[in-house]
Amino acid sequence: MPKFRTLPIFLTSSFLALVYMSPAWAGSLEKESAISTSILLYTESATVLKGGLAHATRYNNVIEGSLKADTGIAGLWPEGTAKISIYHISSGRPSMNLIGDAQGASNLDAPPETRVYEAWYRQGFESGKAHLKAGIVDLNQIFDVTDDAALFLNASFGITPTISLNTSASIYPLPGAGVVADAKINGFTGLAGIFQAHPQNRQNFIHNGTMRIIEIDHDGIKAGAWQQSGAVTSSDSGLYGIVDKTLYQSHNGASLAGFVQFGASRSSINQIPYYTGGGLVLTSFISSRQNDAAGIGFANAAFRGPGSAAETAIEATYSAVISKWLTLQPDLQLILHPGGQKATPRALVFLLRAQWTLF
Repeated sequence: MPKFRTLPIFLTSSFLALVYMSPAWAGSLEKESAISTSILLYTESATVLKGGLAHATRYNNVIEGSLKADTGIAGLWPEGTAKISIYHISSGRPSMNLIGDAQGASNLDAPPETRVYEAWYRQGFESGKAHLKAGIVDLNQIFDVTDDAALFLNASFGITPTISLNTSASIYPLPGAGVVADAKINGFTGLAGIFQAHPQNRQNFIHNGTMRIIEIDHDGIKAGAWQQSGAVTSSDSGLYGIVDKTLYQSHNGASLAGFVQFGASRSSINQIPYYTGGGLVLTSFISSRQNDAAGIGFANAAFRGPGSAAETAIEATYSAVISKWLTLQPDLQLILHPGGQKATPRALVFLLRAQWTLF
């Protein structure tokens, strides 16, 4: 048996043993504190089982350390929150080296680096009805977020590739300076933000261009628009939309949710003019494992140019909470036309991610 096939079989066997031998974990609430800290470790293997560029395995590892302060509890400014986080990224770059896909089979895939990731202050007003945040901010922590799609590992379920691949937006792995305001009115939430267009240079907020983005959210239905321009940035713009709804809820807590995503940008200048995605997520469907979730979804990015084709990722995944400090997630993706090229062989990719809560 080829060596590259033995790893996913071993990891899957180990995963299943842990799932069914471990007790279900029920979280407990911590006492209120002005300062909270956390250290998370994400470890992941990505193996190309068939097709792609090479049949091999690469590894991604990310350490996230964060400190958050509630200034109200500390007796300073009511409704204020400050946060700083540091990321250490070590990545074998599986999309570039093994798969050849553009969307990113793993949302951890990024150039290796250690840096301050976010550093911001957020002030609330009118008992949380409005907020203002400023600092180094990840745009995708606020805008273009599909809650149920967060289960999936492919990067396009996190943010539409009409933003992530057409622009140098303030997102993972390199957020930049930004200012965001939000307000809630009659069941609607309005968001507006301005970010660096080129976060690679955090010192020049305005000079190298800005990205402006707005979003309206009502009961799981979101619509957004963005525009980018500046001295060294081509003018660009786009739209996105999200519908994210609970489709079924049982008396014992099991639920089925469905979501659809859409993104569009100026087709004349962008590599990816359109994106569509969607999926189903099932949670708490095993009575003894109330924290587990399973999902299936697709992410379809249309490419521009002669000889191009839409890159489509079909993903099936399962997240199992093994203990309060460990979550395991096996994931299988079939990627059609990697890189938007008709001639590129489809790739079958197996990923296994572990999330370790170290502190």
